[in-house]
Amino acid sequence: MSAAKLDRLDGIIRGRIEEGVYSGCVFVVARDGEVVRQRAFGHLDRRSEARPTQIDSLFDVMSVTKSVATASSTMKLVEEGTL
Repeated sequence: MSAAKLDRLDGIIRGRIEEGVYSGCVFVVARDGEVVRQRAFGHLDRRSEARPTQIDSLFDVMSVTKSVATASSTMKLVEEGTL
């Protein structure tokens, strides 16, 4: 896994936060059972910078839907060979 691609992912997430798409994000990328990148960006509350996200930040249940839908869609695209 290239550092350049992982850096690109960081940039995409930072850009979406700056655009106001979401206030914060925490992600982990693993390959062959090894964590290759783990990051936290933004804040837990759009209205306040007092609560920055942390690697162990907890999100409300609504955020789980986004993760499940994104992971499922990504796995399907990988299965089809389009990603």
